[in-house]
Amino acid sequence: PTKLQYKTSFSVAGARNMVFLIVTALGSTLLAAGIQGLRVPPVKDEKELPHCILPFKITANGEDVVTYVESCTSQLKSGGNCQYATGTACHKLALGHDREATYKVGKCLNGECVLTNIPRGCTDQQRRQNRPEDPQIGCTYICTSRDAKLEYGYHPVHTPCKHVLGSSLIRTTCKKFGDEVLCRQMPNAIPQCDTKSALP
Repeated sequence: PTKLQYKTSFSVAGARNMVFLIVTALGSTLLAAGIQGLRVPPVKDEKELPHCILPFKITANGEDVVTYVESCTSQLKSGGNCQYATGTACHKLALGHDREATYKVGKCLNGECVLTNIPRGCTDQQRRQNRPEDPQIGCTYICTSRDAKLEYGYHPVHTPCKHVLGSSLIRTTCKKFGDEVLCRQMPNAIPQCDTKSALP
């Protein structure tokens, strides 16, 4: 009986010690997590930035004219950052179907200007005449399809055009490059050396 009573007393004491250790470890873990949470503030998502307000508005004949922004992000008067609402019209310097470094049209999405996807589909009857005395940049033109969607097409080969080369505009003509018509200069053929006449 004495031996059995000793075992029972030991089991109760061991259980009490085990519960104490578990509670102590759990409390330390929660305390550490709380301290860590205080030291590391949550990072604010860029998508939560306040919306920018267009600095101006243009109207013509009582109707609003589309206003394009050069960047989909800006800065508030208070010094904080903001971004224009999704769907705001924007301009972005990029290479389009004409392969010319000019500003292309797009829409703002999460602070980025996403270019409008314009498929090929214009017919020659929809082509706008290009003025030879003041040709356009590149060899593409934009039209509107029957379902009111934008499409593009190419001007005919040999149409006068301008090509952006660095900070200069080079006047040349449209040329065929595979399935594309681009405004490029064709280098003159390099004359071949006559090896026979060059011999002494």
